[in-house]
Amino acid sequence: MEPLRKRLKHQATRDECNFVSSYALTNAATVNEEEANWLRLELGVTVDGGAPPPCKEFKAMGLPESLVNAIAHEHPTSVQMQAIPSILQGRDVLAIAPPGSGKTLAFLVPLIALLYASPTPGILTGLVLVPTRELMEQVYRVCTSLLGDHSGNGLVYSSGSFGVAGICGGMPFGPQLDAVQRGVDIIVATPGRLLHLVQDHNLSLNALRYLVLDEVDQMVAFESTLSSILRHCNPLARQTIVCSATVPIEVQRIVNSALLNPITITTSSQRSTRNSNQTVYECVVLQKESKLQWLLRTLRSIQHPPVLVFCNMSTTVWRIVRNLASEQFHVAPLVGEMDQRHRFQVLNALRTDQVDVVVATDIAARGLDFPQLKAVVMHDCPESISMFIHRAGRLGRQSQKLSGSCHLCLSFDDKKSIVAGIGEYIESQGQEIPIEMTALSRFRAG
Repeated sequence: MEPLRKRLKHQATRDECNFVSSYALTNAATVNEEEANWLRLELGVTVDGGAPPPCKEFKAMGLPESLVNAIAHEHPTSVQMQAIPSILQGRDVLAIAPPGSGKTLAFLVPLIALLYASPTPGILTGLVLVPTRELMEQVYRVCTSLLGDHSGNGLVYSSGSFGVAGICGGMPFGPQLDAVQRGVDIIVATPGRLLHLVQDHNLSLNALRYLVLDEVDQMVAFESTLSSILRHCNPLARQTIVCSATVPIEVQRIVNSALLNPITITTSSQRSTRNSNQTVYECVVLQKESKLQWLLRTLRSIQHPPVLVFCNMSTTVWRIVRNLASEQFHVAPLVGEMDQRHRFQVLNALRTDQVDVVVATDIAARGLDFPQLKAVVMHDCPESISMFIHRAGRLGRQSQKLSGSCHLCLSFDDKKSIVAGIGEYIESQGQEIPIEMTALSRFRAG
């Protein structure tokens, strides 16, 4: 993926520049570089690219008072303390932080601040691209809540001052097209449906001032689609924010194509979430035919539902749902083949304690918040280390007050490279793995 933005340089400084000015209402309190570095060390944050000092309070970041009051949390997370002041300066930002670290607020709060600072009613200001329909719906809800809407109805919002639309496939196209043709300030979208609107229905991105690529490590499969979207975006006076839990080589290509002279922010997994509770990892290595009995024992040992169970294939999901239903579990499936309204209903049931167990493929692993979730069970070994981190990251989200548990069932048919990576990750969290996981020669090559 070749660079799609001209390497524009400021005439005075000759530095690469996106020509976006600071839009913070006030300057943050002065902190010298030594104090800023000590604070970053305390927060587990590293920066590159000339970042401003982190800020420990939302009210001290130069945000509109109404926006500060709309934020549901009293204190920012580590990534928010560094990312929000950096974005408010007008800079491009790459934020690398683990699941549950608060990246969504880190990019939405400055976007809303930009609307307040320089509104352009009915002209698209912000575009947030996400990998899944479920994450689109969640980000849309957070965005509209910051604008004062807590109804949770529909995927189109208009307050008279600002408008927001949620755009994805699998939902009626007419209302989405009608919303963007009337004009909105923010679109939250999946790449495919957004490109369809651009290419076939003349949605213009020429005035776009704020672009977000969220969970970009899960959008590698959309690289050509992202490239096409970027070609249609305003190349000048546009901020671009890229958020990711991991940065493999494929993601780095996208980053290089989208960003100009970015501030890179990296947060450590131990210190980045709002709370200090630790996920407890429990791993077993069994024969495949023993997995169902292990799953039943594990679910019965978890005292406080709901529980999210991950499988690699939808056929496995449906089989397990039938088995659990026959054992009197209140269970629901979540797979890509379900229509989108049904998928949204299952997610809402999980968030509101209307179901005890949801069995899902990895469409539930990317960026979704489940405040009441206390346990994740992986019936199948994930297909990558990144996906293991995303699955486990459904625990310990921002509003979670209790510790959570992550249960993983492996077999010797699983790839040894992935088993080794999972073992290293768990040990990096200060926890032990079963001795069977260290006998890597017994696992499948790969």
